[in-house]
Amino acid sequence: LDKADQNYQLNMVQAEIDCTPSSVLQFTLTRGGTASNDSSSAPNVVMTLGNKQDFPVAFKVKTTQPRRYLVRPNQGILKPDESISVTILLVDKDQQALLQNYDKLGFSQEALDAATKDKFLVQSCAIMPEYSTLEEAGSNVALGKEQAEKLTAMWNHVGNKANNWPCVNKKLLVKHLVVNASPSDGTADTANSDSVAAIVAAAAATGSSSATKSNMAAEDMSTENLVEEVTRLRKKYDELIQFSVNLTAERDILNNSLEQTRRELQMTKMRSNSGSASAGTDSATRSAKGFKLWTLVLVGIIMFALGRNLPMGGAAIQEAEEL
Repeated sequence: LDKADQNYQLNMVQAEIDCTPSSVLQFTLTRGGTASNDSSSAPNVVMTLGNKQDFPVAFKVKTTQPRRYLVRPNQGILKPDESISVTILLVDKDQQALLQNYDKLGFSQEALDAATKDKFLVQSCAIMPEYSTLEEAGSNVALGKEQAEKLTAMWNHVGNKANNWPCVNKKLLVKHLVVNASPSDGTADTANSDSVAAIVAAAAATGSSSATKSNMAAEDMSTENLVEEVTRLRKKYDELIQFSVNLTAERDILNNSLEQTRRELQMTKMRSNSGSASAGTDSATRSAKGFKLWTLVLVGIIMFALGRNLPMGGAAIQEAEEL
């Protein structure tokens, strides 16, 4: 390596950038809200990246769920003392899926965090010598198509271990905080209370001992009791669903067995009919052969008798003529 390359390698160790937030990206999911295609209302996090080095630094933002999150910009160049805001949007469809998981997990924030293991990775490195023209770009200058392609090509080279061009990797965890929609956004809170009351009333109608505890009015129960009751009912509901699935599977197995038995019975009948027809044919063939044999014997006897009588008849006629 020449001196310039050696300087790049030395600077590479210090190519770390500031990242805010530094460890966790928290997205707020609103329960009871209405779905919208407006990106401004989608759950989002703004991450600030800053370069405190005395040389330009390239950055790139990656995620384990690229279809779930929209990152803008996902790569760029930061000149010394520059910073940039990176906006990360959560797709509405995935927000609804996460909320459904939250409900299935018993409205537990801890369970949702444990089940969702999304992560982000912020990479930063000095610009490689062969891509030095990228140093002209910065956070205040939008990358053109040619520069964006060069930056992508550079990151491909950085990712190649054979080039031995290290970069700094900073990992960030993702948390999804679930909140109820405020009254100003609609009637989510009222609807939620009504649904809880309906669930409690349904539980009371079952007559179980635990349902007796839920027989009180929803407004007289504490939030913890409501959550506990809803969680219990959700568990029973899941058990019923699983039981129904098992019954359906057993029904399908029995139907398949019945169909197979019918086919085997039909094949047995066909073989039996085929055997009877074959036996009748053989019997007729044997009868025909027997008939032909006796006929031949009878004809032979007759011919033999005629043969013996013909010479005697001829001699008698000759004697009569001589007389």
